[in-house]
Amino acid sequence: MKKQKKKADGEKKRPRSWLLTLLVYLVLALLFAPFVISRYFPWLIDDIEAKIAPHVPPEILRTVKTALAKTSSGVDIPAPPVPVPGQHSTAKKILLPCRLIQVFDGDTIKVEIDNEFASVRFLRINTPEKNMYGGREATDTLRARLAGKEITLEYEEAGVPATDDYGRLLAYVYADGENVNIEMVRSGWTSFWTLFGEGKYAAEFLAAQQEAERAGRGLWGAYETTGPEAAGQDMSAESAPALTD
Repeated sequence: MKKQKKKADGEKKRPRSWLLTLLVYLVLALLFAPFVISRYFPWLIDDIEAKIAPHVPPEILRTVKTALAKTSSGVDIPAPPVPVPGQHSTAKKILLPCRLIQVFDGDTIKVEIDNEFASVRFLRINTPEKNMYGGREATDTLRARLAGKEITLEYEEAGVPATDDYGRLLAYVYADGENVNIEMVRSGWTSFWTLFGEGKYAAEFLAAQQEAERAGRGLWGAYETTGPEAAGQDMSAESAPALTD
């Protein structure tokens, strides 16, 4: 009788042991899943991120991505920047859509962004003022490059807006994906302006300036034939004037 009772107790306990084993396997699978995904299926990370990003705070998402990057390689790798809500993210840029309202001059525009109006000062360029030689040409060149195109802004620090002493947003301005700041330098109506630093596109700006200088475009043509006074500005970065309206 006792043996039969012990046998019955054993049969009752056996299902519990299977449940415990299954639970252990599930816990181990959850623990090792991030390692397996990050090392052998890295492309799945982006899909998972896209699905959970709207429901997870950016700080937590950034921490998780950093941990996965470290797990997959064994070394510390900075996680990619988490896009700011409402902004379009690409591999290297965070672009903020806006609507062009007015072109003030060759390096300043007015836009509507997030249902508010704002003045935008182009980074790394400094075109002549309206009453100077090249001022009208620079304004016309900028207006032509922006007209009828999709306008987006990029800040020097991804997703972090900055302003100058006049309250204007400082940004790289894109028209249909083309960096207009660089193209204004290529047009010759401004040099690569480095008074406040070279920024993250220094190589592109320098190449555009060298191209404009070799071709004698815009201010470079006037500078070569009659000197900086006729060109309306000193083309050297060191003597560039401070930001003006």
